[in-house]
Amino acid sequence: MRCCACAHRVPPDGVRVPARCQQHPNRRIGHMSENTLPRMHIQPEFGWLNDPNGMVHHRGEWHVFYQFNPNAPVHETIHWGHASSPDLVRWKQHPVAFGPTPGGPDSAGCWSGVFFPWLERPAVAYSGVTARTAPSTICVREALDDDLEQWSEPYVVAGTPPEIAAMRDPFCFDWHGRHLAIVGAQLDEVTPAVLLYDVGDPRAWHYLGVWLQRGDTDLEQPYADMWECPQLIVDGDRAALVVSGLSQSGPGPVFAFVGDLTDDAGLPSFRPDAVQLVDESTSFYAPQVATSSDGDLMFGWVTQWDAAAAAATGVCGCLTLPRRVSVHGDRLYSVVDSGLQAYADSAPRTIVQLEHGGSTGLPRCARTQGTADRIKLHGAASEVEIDCPGGIFEVWTDGEVAEVFPAESVPRTLRQTGTESWLLVAVGPLSVEIAELAPPGDATPLQETYADHSEASSA
Repeated sequence: MRCCACAHRVPPDGVRVPARCQQHPNRRIGHMSENTLPRMHIQPEFGWLNDPNGMVHHRGEWHVFYQFNPNAPVHETIHWGHASSPDLVRWKQHPVAFGPTPGGPDSAGCWSGVFFPWLERPAVAYSGVTARTAPSTICVREALDDDLEQWSEPYVVAGTPPEIAAMRDPFCFDWHGRHLAIVGAQLDEVTPAVLLYDVGDPRAWHYLGVWLQRGDTDLEQPYADMWECPQLIVDGDRAALVVSGLSQSGPGPVFAFVGDLTDDAGLPSFRPDAVQLVDESTSFYAPQVATSSDGDLMFGWVTQWDAAAAAATGVCGCLTLPRRVSVHGDRLYSVVDSGLQAYADSAPRTIVQLEHGGSTGLPRCARTQGTADRIKLHGAASEVEIDCPGGIFEVWTDGEVAEVFPAESVPRTLRQTGTESWLLVAVGPLSVEIAELAPPGDATPLQETYADHSEASSA
């Protein structure tokens, strides 16, 4: 076992262990503790969380639902959890929205889905299954109150076409006044695809066929047997189709096809000409996008596979910070939402100058902005080196979760169990501005002290 992320090992049994790493005195020894859990990210107080679902701006507030097991921090008995916020900074947890219906079309789980905008009442459309190996159906529930806390019983609007091996995770959008949906799919054992549905009758969706499959493009792309959670981000006649790649080995990279989106006899035709990762991380999966007057909003699932840590804290998984995504040319860009940026702008800030090899501990909750071509981050488990091709970077730290946004590049989401604070290491001269954040709702900033060391100096 190692203490923080450095090579200084914990002494053997019987030898007193120091409270902090001897080489990096401002780094606490990694351990499984509630003190390392994120405070600014959406997560339940107890249980399992995975995909974000049903995102909508409703009556002046953002509502974000998520895959949730309220009974244990394990991936079983999936319900929909529910959080809301007036500003994407302060979050309120609501009671469980709904769960499996005994004897119903979602009796084995209420899986991923989206807000469904084309009924008289607010509604959601999601994948329901009656057994783990049974074909999924698309289920709809309608809200029974304005707080989106009470929901109708589910009813089925579409089933898996007989020629399709598997499908799930609908995404709804309008196309020239026509209501449509795309759904993630697996055509056979090795062929991922996205299906297209007409939703002219919102209670009886009509299958139109395969919209895109791996063989439709020669573009190099991450391997997957199935494309899950398809999301469409449109900017004029350009679009990004985001998919989460699933294979027999488990969740894989999340990537986007970027290309032309044109009309073909009243239906959208997508011709991708570029592929990119959405996040350069194995800790990021199943993002969802919702459109608002402020642009396209994205949340992703920050994965956590450490069963021992989940058992120790009683909670497993959180969502990313809110990101705004947009398509420009052949790229999909992601930045942290302006509301959270404004919150950080109002926080106390410190300037730190580092020389090559110098390092500084980052506050438990912080936004760190700087200029560098490359940086390193130390967590409790390992060191990660990150290129910053635009020469500018931004790091958001929140306990054991860090989200890195290099300018002109792809974000990277990190989660290392037991990390109370991350260590930023300079690869060449480095200047950073650190805004220490109080978890929203707290009256004062965190009182922890993070001593700079090596060649670090504060200004």
